[in-house]
Amino acid sequence: MDNDKLSNLPKWAQMRIKKLESDIEYHKKKLNEFYGAVKTNCYIIDGLDEQPLPQDSKIRFTFPDGSYITAYPNKESLNVFGRGVIQIQPMSGNYIEITSE
Repeated sequence: MDNDKLSNLPKWAQMRIKKLESDIEYHKKKLNEFYGAVKTNCYIIDGLDEQPLPQDSKIRFTFPDGSYITAYPNKESLNVFGRGVIQIQPMSGNYIEITSE
């Protein structure tokens, strides 16, 4: 959390946030010790939790109609292919929506 924003909070809230941040770092360290530090460029993200996948993993997303999109990193790009026609819809400067028909 930004130090300016943190300093505007009540002391008890500041302490609680610092404790939670410390707990997160502790548990990340323990996970790395348990699973081993993994060098990867692919993660599953669930909230604040990041679980590493093997380097250059291919990830497939399936949809109820049976279509799918598969994505994987390739040097400095992301390769995407799917079952059917892939459509890319720009949503903002750094966000796109990809659909497969």
